[in-house]
Amino acid sequence: MPTSATSPTARACPVGRVEAVYGDQLPGEGERLHARFAAALEADPSLAEPGREAIEAAHHWYGARDAARALTSAWLAAAQTRQSAAHAERLALLGRILQLWDQVPDAAQRIGADHPGVLEEAISTAGLAGDNQRGLAFVNAVLKEIDAEAEPARVALMLTKRSRFKRFLGRSGDTEDLCEALTLVPAGVSASVRAQVLLLLARFGYTAKQRAFGEEALELARQAGDTVTEVNVLLTLAIGTAAPGYQAASGSAELGLIAEARALAVRAGDWEALMRAAILESHLLEGAGEHERAAEVARQGMRDAEANGLARGSGTFLAGNLAEPLIALGRWDEALEMVERALELSPSPLNRSALRMRQVSIAVARGNIEAAAEALADAGRALSDAQHEDQCHLPLAELQTATRLAADAPAAALAEAAGVVDHNDLSRAAPLYAWPLLVTLAHAGLAALRGAKGGQEEALRDRAVALLERLRITAEKLAAFGPMQRAYQLTFTAQSQTASLLRARTGPDVSSSAPPTSPTAARAGWDPASPTAARAAWDETAAAWEGLGQPYSTAIALLRAAEAALADGNREDAGERLRRAAPLGDRLGARPLGDEIVSLARRARISLTDGTAEPDPGRLGLTDREFEVLRLVAAGRSNREIAAELFISAKTASVHVSNILAKLGVGSRGEAAARAYGSRLFDAR
Repeated sequence: MPTSATSPTARACPVGRVEAVYGDQLPGEGERLHARFAAALEADPSLAEPGREAIEAAHHWYGARDAARALTSAWLAAAQTRQSAAHAERLALLGRILQLWDQVPDAAQRIGADHPGVLEEAISTAGLAGDNQRGLAFVNAVLKEIDAEAEPARVALMLTKRSRFKRFLGRSGDTEDLCEALTLVPAGVSASVRAQVLLLLARFGYTAKQRAFGEEALELARQAGDTVTEVNVLLTLAIGTAAPGYQAASGSAELGLIAEARALAVRAGDWEALMRAAILESHLLEGAGEHERAAEVARQGMRDAEANGLARGSGTFLAGNLAEPLIALGRWDEALEMVERALELSPSPLNRSALRMRQVSIAVARGNIEAAAEALADAGRALSDAQHEDQCHLPLAELQTATRLAADAPAAALAEAAGVVDHNDLSRAAPLYAWPLLVTLAHAGLAALRGAKGGQEEALRDRAVALLERLRITAEKLAAFGPMQRAYQLTFTAQSQTASLLRARTGPDVSSSAPPTSPTAARAGWDPASPTAARAAWDETAAAWEGLGQPYSTAIALLRAAEAALADGNREDAGERLRRAAPLGDRLGARPLGDEIVSLARRARISLTDGTAEPDPGRLGLTDREFEVLRLVAAGRSNREIAAELFISAKTASVHVSNILAKLGVGSRGEAAARAYGSRLFDAR
């Protein structure tokens, strides 16, 4: 078989062909063969795959152990990969240049860049590739080579990059780096660099001082004509305007600032800024309970991230932002697919922690305790070295308590909850994260009250009462912004009503009726509640969650309203609420909730199948995810195209299609499409 570089086989795949031959050569012979291939590629670039000419030549010069040519060809190849947004490959090439640098005395002259300049290229590329660990190492290296007195703006810029990498890695010292950088660039040194430093100091805009930093940064960026920094300042001002509620409905001023920033970023071709815009917009929309819109923005952001080589960094962050509204909407299988696909990209520790926490929340709700514990442990490890941030650590504490409860360990969950209150001033925390945590901690207290039957359990009951009282005081100080936070606030209020009922009785059976006359409740400062008031509170809560389109939270509130109705002696109202709750839990696969609904109905002799719950016509037994796949099948999409559209693997798409064919009782994709259209399935939905 011919092995010449000009043979048809070599022309089709020169790298693969030389590697096959190279494996049979002695070391010296292999190096000479690499050199021949490299020379042939430089003489006739058409031998290589279009767009990879310099990359393949760099590969062979490196294999030939020609340090000088390997270095220069790697520099050319790095420039070529910049055009294709192949950030990981470009980072590897820049790493090779740095590795070869000391072997080539005139390296700087050969490529037209000094060693710090190559390091700076590697720093930017590491950020784009999501490799924050290497980025931090490169920054530390370049700071050893440049002088703050001679080049203050350059040093300040590197300090801002180090601050970012530290933040992404959860390391301390990021703010100190920014403060040092600001001293190096007074306004007369570099308006652009000072604006970039101020931008990071203005992060999130919590205080008047930080907002002042942002306003100065915007003025300097516009003065310097620095569109990239101007875009990022607008985004920072948007999140600052949204603070402390971190929610913004469609048409708000915050989203207006993001729209302005996005338009500038598009004109500048700044994909990093566009990713940040997608992250912030989806975050604020989700905070406002606009789940569908938040999911739409995050999904488009993921597509843009993938198209521009940012899937591992911004893409995995957006995967978490997409999974969150999907979970709220009850599209749990779809959310899990997003998360699993993102985790395959080896995201940064903070992104991995967020993704794993999404898995925990679904696993807990479905009663998969082992899976929840495993994902929770990984999320905790990812945050082990990170500074405390409400958006990271409060959800982790919430899930740690919820997992303990799901494991049927009310005493352990109560201890976990008390520890959270001991170590966090939740009245000063961001309400977006504090309210869900308060509700879960109160759930732990209620579970302990339900399980306390006197005797040795009296101490557990007292600890539960003490925890619930502390939570009540905290809740009174905590603001609630937007419909979702108000729904959590309503949930906590209803929990307080239930707690009062439970403490007023000696037994744990909430379906029994007893007057709230306990002296314990009065001593704790809680207002006695009637079952009627508790039912009204839970009904209001259920309506709030239903209005937000959150089936799981709705079902829980309906269950609690049914309990209160039974405590009030009203089986008819209880049955109506249980029959509404049961299909919601079943559809989600929320087995623990379903079991609780069935158990309460059985004890109260209430039928869940008396025909009052209407069946869902037009679903044909399909899950929401299968419905989405069928829609794409009917549109003529292949499994690979379905996978790309839904951000899942082709194998997962194939499994969905097989399940759909089985449920519809058809033998082909065409028959499935015909059945869907014949049943007017898409019209019904």
